[in-house]
Amino acid sequence: MYAGLHLVNVTGYLVLSNQNAVPSLVEKLQIYALMVGGSAMTIYSHFGPLMLPLSARCVGLQIGPRSWRDPASWPPNFASVSEAYSIRRFWGYTRHQQLRRQAGAPGECFISLLPNSVRTSKLTIVRLGRWYFLLLMSFFVSGLIHACGSYQVTRALGRP
Repeated sequence: MYAGLHLVNVTGYLVLSNQNAVPSLVEKLQIYALMVGGSAMTIYSHFGPLMLPLSARCVGLQIGPRSWRDPASWPPNFASVSEAYSIRRFWGYTRHQQLRRQAGAPGECFISLLPNSVRTSKLTIVRLGRWYFLLLMSFFVSGLIHACGSYQVTRALGRP
């Protein structure tokens, strides 16, 4: 599970230990590929073991909350890379599928408190307002989650 972290750690150590040498373009690309590949392995290996057993138990054995028993409640963690032909598609469909619900829930909760006329309005300005509010609230919650994770990692290193 931690092979990606080890790959990133070893690559970083090699780069830092050889500070005087100027790497060629090929060496720079190799280092970049190792760092990106190691990071991708780390991300994928941390999400799979959490979601796959839980989804198999809930759907296969029909245990847990009623809404968790439906296979549609368990979207894949990562979509196909071929669907990521833009940054919006990459972030919206390919990466962090399981984070979409958690990040969007606070905004949807707030919108549910609005009057029914605002929630169901077909006016373009109101629909765009709802959409941008949900988008910004999702980015805020995602940023908060990532900031807490960064704090937990850097706290162990003695950094603020």
